[in-house]
Amino acid sequence: MNSSEFLSVLSSNFDIALKLMRLLTSKLRTLTDRQLELVALTSRDRVLSELARLADTGIKSGASVTIRPAPTHYEIAARVGSHREAVTKELNRLEALGYLRVSRKQIVILDIARFRNDLLTARCS
Repeated sequence: MNSSEFLSVLSSNFDIALKLMRLLTSKLRTLTDRQLELVALTSRDRVLSELARLADTGIKSGASVTIRPAPTHYEIAARVGSHREAVTKELNRLEALGYLRVSRKQIVILDIARFRNDLLTARCS
């Protein structure tokens, strides 16, 4: 579809134009939030935020949330503007503290409420 056809569709159909505006607004808000994270948060906090985002679409079972398939440490690092070693170190730390169980195929946040309360709110204090 060329630009004149696209503009014609938008001008003739308010519902499509409104849905497109909502979609673009949502994407812009997400990008703005991610940019703020990159400049304002530590690498550790960015990993926590990414895990929370992944948990939002994970498989819930009681208090736990399973992220499957688990992104690689490299993929998480790329998403948060860090490096694989920092992600591995943070996931190992969270696992040692009893927040996560990490395997090759999945990451299980054992108690999502505790995770959000203890870790995500702690960075605000």
